[in-house]
This record gives sequence, C-alpha cells and structure tokens, in this order.
Amino acid sequence: MKKSITALLLMTLFSFASSLHAYESASETFTQIVSGSDYTIKVTVKDISTGNGAGQLHEFSVYKDGNFLHADSSPYFAGRIFECRNFGPETGLSEYLNAEPVKTNLPFIIWRVTVREGCGNAVRINDVFISVQAGSDEYRIANISGREGVHLVETNDELIAYYNEQEYGLGGTSTSVLVPRKTVLVPRSEDRPLTLAELANGNIFSEENFNAWGGNVHFINVFFLGLTQKDPELTKFALGNLYKHEDEQWYESFFLGAGFTTKDTYAYFRTIHNRLRHYRQSVDKLHETTPLMEWLIH
Repeated sequence: MKKSITALLLMTLFSFASSLHAYESASETFTQIVSGSDYTIKVTVKDISTGNGAGQLHEFSVYKDGNFLHADSSPYFAGRIFECRNFGPETGLSEYLNAEPVKTNLPFIIWRVTVREGCGNAVRINDVFISVQAGSDEYRIANISGREGVHLVETNDELIAYYNEQEYGLGGTSTSVLVPRKTVLVPRSEDRPLTLAELANGNIFSEENFNAWGGNVHFINVFFLGLTQKDPELTKFALGNLYKHEDEQWYESFFLGAGFTTKDTYAYFRTIHNRLRHYRQSVDKLHETTPLMEWLIH
C-alpha cells in the first residue's frame, strides 16, 4: 500500500514538473518607416516562475532610428505585461509574437499588440495600443480589455476605440453583462463618456462589430453605463425603453446582490434615476461632486 502511494506521488510530481518545463524565450521586431525614419517595436515573450507557479512575461520596447524611446506617462506598464502560463504548440512562444501596424491619416505611428491576460475562467484578450507621434522621442500606451473585439473609428484629429467590458455587478459571473466603453487612443489616451447617440449608432455597436452587442442592448448595461458616467439621459432611456418586469430578478442580483427583495423594483430604480438627475442638476449648477454610489445604499 505504501509503495503504491509513493509511486502515485512520484508520478504526480513528475507530471507536474513536466507541465512546468520552460519554453525558450522568443523575440521579434516589427518596423514601420514613416517620413524617412524607422520606427521599430521589439516584442519578447518569456517563461517566468512566480510564487503561484509558472507564468509568462510579455515585454516590448520601442525604437526610432535605433534609439530607445521611453513611455511618456505609463509607468504601470513600463513595457511589461505579466500573464498566466499559455501552453503553446510545438513552435513554442513564437506563437504569441505580434505587433500589427494601425494605419491612419493621423501623424502617429501605431501598433496593436494582442496579449492573452488573466487566469482560468477569467482569461481575456487584451489589445495594447502603442503610439508614437511623428517627430516625438516618447511613446504612449493604452491597454484595452475588450470582450468581443475592439472597433476603431478615426476622426479628423483622434483615433477612438469602442469596445465592451465585462461587468459582474454583485451577482457574479452568472449575472454579468457586457457594458460598452469608449477610449481615445491618440493624440492622448483617455477614457471618454459614451452618449446615447453613439449607442444608437449601428455602425459602431452592430452585430458585425460586437457579436454579443448587436440587438442585445438591455436595461442593465445601459442603466449601469448611465450610473458610472453620471448621465441621467442614459438611465432615463433604460427605464423608459429597456426595462422588463420579467427580468427583475436579474436586475436585483446584478445591482443589489443575492437575497435583496423590494416591493416595487421598478420604483426603486426610478428613484435612483431621479437622484442621479437631481445630482446632475446640482453639479451643473454648483460645480460640486457627491459620491453617486452613496445613494445606492440608502
């Protein structure tokens, strides 16, 4: 019996050690030539060891005519993104090397680096946009965690990313929803509010661009967006056009957590909307801010 247990433990340890075998690091450079200058990004993927086991490190560095460029305002990334272990094919980590040029009419050199981030069931595909303004010695980074893809729209002076983020609320994965977001990538990365008019634009939030978004606008994602953006126009639209009494259990689980009960769920959300509307009027009039979510717990 003891010999059987020992043999089983040895087999388990051997199997575990085999699964943690290290891949050789892989690197590749990607170059764009703009106005006579060579702009190059070097992408490297490495196997690393952590306290939780094996992982992978995605590194990138940017050069202009062979000279190293620094990130202008992205110390969090600093050209390094850690992710869980990706078990690659026989080709090893070279499978994960990529940097796609993003062509625009704007005076920027842009790459889109796709990385696999997160662990277990929380794995997601992130798009890292790296941009260098023509003539600049610095680069900028925007990290987009977009579910179902990222849709890029170019205007006269900006490149905008529209995408969906998964929000779990208080109900967990089973009641989670995809909420639309908007980030300006260039000239400087910043999140922007989404308007009701943009949500209604089928060219952006269409089934072709977002598999789960087209025709799937519902009360939770629009009302949640209105709350986080402090936009009563969105919460009003959600209440007036998207609210379904047969889905009230879902609404309660997402916004208020399991076990919450109320005599009139619709009236509760209408009260939240009215508080947001008065809050918005007060802010516009007095230029003051009050924590919105305080209202949700009274």
